[in-house]
Amino acid sequence: MPQTMRTVFLFWILLLLCAVAACAQLQKVDYATPERLQASLSEAASRLNVASASVTVFSEDGITHSAYHGAGITSGSLFQAASLSKSVTALGVLLVSHERGIDLDEDVRPYITSLDWDEIKGGSLPITLRQLLSHTSGATEHGFPGYSRFEDLPTSVEIVMGSARTNTPAIRLKPKKGKFSYSGGGYQILQLFIEDQTGQPFDKAMTELVLKPLKMERSSFSQPIDPMAIHPLSIATADQQKVPLFNLFSETPDTWNNYPERAAAGLWTTSADFALFGAALQRAQAGRDVLGIPTDLLAQLFVPVTKGYGLGLALQQSSDGSLSHFGHAGANLGYRCIFRSFPSGNEGVVVMTNSPSGERLMMEVVSAFSDH
Repeated sequence: MPQTMRTVFLFWILLLLCAVAACAQLQKVDYATPERLQASLSEAASRLNVASASVTVFSEDGITHSAYHGAGITSGSLFQAASLSKSVTALGVLLVSHERGIDLDEDVRPYITSLDWDEIKGGSLPITLRQLLSHTSGATEHGFPGYSRFEDLPTSVEIVMGSARTNTPAIRLKPKKGKFSYSGGGYQILQLFIEDQTGQPFDKAMTELVLKPLKMERSSFSQPIDPMAIHPLSIATADQQKVPLFNLFSETPDTWNNYPERAAAGLWTTSADFALFGAALQRAQAGRDVLGIPTDLLAQLFVPVTKGYGLGLALQQSSDGSLSHFGHAGANLGYRCIFRSFPSGNEGVVVMTNSPSGERLMMEVVSAFSDH
């Protein structure tokens, strides 16, 4: 299987596993109180051979409680959020589009001036923010393998246009639009949308747009991140295991890969910090104000553009058409994570692990919420 397809393959496997988790015979994590969550998490992580994990339960009004497992893992331990980054990026895109008066359904190419659109192609049909956010733009490149900590990182433009310094092909746009095709490449184009419109590097722009306003003070899109400069925070390094599911990724001994594809996969965060974002989305879904974005625009996040996906969010509807839950799963080299929100119960959860075997742990945590 080509490396560039592995992330999306694993993403959909994770969604499928979590979708059927309620039907499986799982030992569900008990999250009722901080003490019970801690004891249950420690038991499950040890049983499933998950080296490090961080779990935070949240509601619309903020964090409920957290638990941690692993040597040195605390509230200040940073994990890679992998494709959970896309959900945060989506909120940033909505904010920029609102501030600049750019409609989600107008042709976005005139607003991304750093790219050679003749080279990228894409046909005569408009390329819109809604398409890019919902994986219906026809953009290529499902996912990204990342770069070792000792490699020079390509620029945002190089990743899209192609370069000898990139480990993935140039991103192109197929003429046909509207069909769902999971694309980290589309989010790389959105990264340049934010950079071109704000005049700032993506990590700095997103800090000002989203992270600071939501008080996500322990989160960063910086790539590379300097572990010596983030004290008292620390890096939860990737565990040195191989993926039990078809051995998709090779070993990563006590280190991590860098992801200059920040919008798609580059967020470093803690479970509690990401829970602040999850709580903000719950408020948005309930029709409350978030970051000054009009509520009717925020509501677009939760409207399916294609079956099961809105704008940066995987969606699950109940039989009556109401929103059962929303969230996202993520898989970077050595990291597995998920967040899921259940609007009807006003609760949600973030699970971050540094181990491929974290997939099963994620199932056990999420399935505990699916019963309520």
